[in-house]
Amino acid sequence: MLVTRSAGWKTHGRQQTGFFPSQTQQFMHFVLFFGLSIGVAGNIFAQTAPEIDSVVSSDLLRAPSLDALESPPKTENWLTSFQRQKTYPPQDALRSHEKTGEARLGLVEHPLPEQASDSQSLQPQVGHGDSLPMFRSDVVLKGLEPISDDYRRNSLVFSDKGSAPQPRVGIRDVLPLFSGDASLEGLEPISDECRRQNLVMFVDYDSFMGTPDGGWSNNGIRTGLDFSTSLGSFSDLTGIGLQAGGSVGVYDWSGTDYRVRNRAGAEVQGFFTYGLFRKPTDDSRITAGLVQDWSVNDTYGVFGQNPIMSQLRGQLGYAFSASNEFGIAATAHVLESHINIPPVGNKIYGPTTFRPINQLSAYWHHKWYAGGPDTWVSAGAPTTGRLAGDGGLGSYLVAASSSVPLSDAVSVFSNVTYMHPAAGLGKQAPYYEPWNFTVGICIYPQRNSRSTTVAGQRWMSLLPVANNGTFLVDTNRPSKR
Repeated sequence: MLVTRSAGWKTHGRQQTGFFPSQTQQFMHFVLFFGLSIGVAGNIFAQTAPEIDSVVSSDLLRAPSLDALESPPKTENWLTSFQRQKTYPPQDALRSHEKTGEARLGLVEHPLPEQASDSQSLQPQVGHGDSLPMFRSDVVLKGLEPISDDYRRNSLVFSDKGSAPQPRVGIRDVLPLFSGDASLEGLEPISDECRRQNLVMFVDYDSFMGTPDGGWSNNGIRTGLDFSTSLGSFSDLTGIGLQAGGSVGVYDWSGTDYRVRNRAGAEVQGFFTYGLFRKPTDDSRITAGLVQDWSVNDTYGVFGQNPIMSQLRGQLGYAFSASNEFGIAATAHVLESHINIPPVGNKIYGPTTFRPINQLSAYWHHKWYAGGPDTWVSAGAPTTGRLAGDGGLGSYLVAASSSVPLSDAVSVFSNVTYMHPAAGLGKQAPYYEPWNFTVGICIYPQRNSRSTTVAGQRWMSLLPVANNGTFLVDTNRPSKR
């Protein structure tokens, strides 16, 4: 049974609302971290912009003008264009309309994309209108009236010219393990050519419970950056790129009363990830990545300590089609933290160890349609025994995540991880039931949120910045009792 005793916005035994003076510093710390993240992002982007301007800037990453949509010199069904050019249509024109206002879902006419040249200019800078479009809309919605779509029994159509009812939804639609969308038919799972340097900024709501939390959950806000780049001629020869990123999260802003010490303070947590990756190319469909993760904590767990830990995280997969990739993922602890917890009253604790949990999982990555959402599902188990005694940590470990582009500049993502405690733990089982839930948005300053196939974009990061789902922790003292 999942135990989620809240220890964040409302603490057990006492309730706090708003930001009282005692929380001012905590809030300012968060604002400082967020501002620092945005500042670094802007600095990196400003420095790389001249270099980015000199590399391929594809029309596939550029929404066509409204004039082009209304007066195409040459048009064809974009599914046919996929098969002929092995490309997907302009990103913000996946759903378009003809001059008459008539359109059919999935059968959209648009201008054929032209080959890009090195002299083409960069996309407009991403502004608040892209991430918060309260008074603007996407180019493909211009000229359309807010009128509900015609609805027929058993089918949704956008034309009244005798469209036949759609086929019934089957198991292959819900669980397309060995199938894919029509937009991906005939495409090879080859990563898209893209800019040599790429930057992604993200902010999310994060909730988690780990073994060191003694059965209590933590809730907060996390923000960070993820930067990736090719490595010149080495990357041209091997297809290997470099990624580096980090995040800062602030949890339990009003403090907690379940900790042994530091009850009034918020929990601050930083993750740093760096390593190498490779995505499918013409020569090989193999996906591979190896990174090192660091976890730096302040007021962590039921004892309110400051452990620093590290692990290796890797992934090896094979793209069987443009829609599906299967593989394995694993973690291995590198650095554990040893802290001597002083007595509290007549309670003696002593040496305490915090160690990343080794994991091994099989995963399935699915691309739902060209330029559209990606999902990942994995199942596995921890591969190390408990620090607190004999026996295993968990009987199984499951995770799921998704990334859904809303536009060229913005996507939403989510992550869920859960480890079921091993049998025979009895009353200690709730302490060995770690989980993590995250939902947030990503901002792409270079307007490159979309990819054609499951292979993704060649020089964008493969493995995300670590979080409390990919960096699970064990301890020899799971509770303060």
